Amino acid sequence: MRDGGEAFLIVSSQGDSTFPVYRIEGDEHVYLGRFAVVAAGDVDGVHGTDGLDAWSGPIGGFPNGLLAIHDDQEDSGPNQQNYKFVDWREVRRALNF
Repeated sequence: MRDGGEAFLIVSSQGDSTFPVYRIEGDEHVYLGRFAVVAAGDVDGVHGTDGLDAWSGPIGGFPNGLLAIHDDQEDSGPNQQNYKFVDWREVRRALNF
C-alpha cells in the first residue's frame, strides 16, 4: 500500500486474526503495530481471515485508501463468509502514524 511518499506492508496473521503493519524503508521493514477488526453495531469482527487486499488513494468514500479483509467466520450463520471494508485513515489513526 502506498500513502503519499510512503509504502506499507499489511500482513494477515491467521493465528490471532490481527493485521501487523510495516513501513517499507529501502531494504528495511519497520514494524508499526498491529490491529484487529472488531464488532461495531450490527457488523461482526474479522475471525480466521485468509487475507486482505489494499487500495492506495481515493476509492469511493475512502479518500486515502481502503482495505478489503476476508472474514472466514461470519456471525450471521454457519458456513457464511464475507469481506469487511476498512478505511486506511482508521488504521493510521489506530496505530498512531
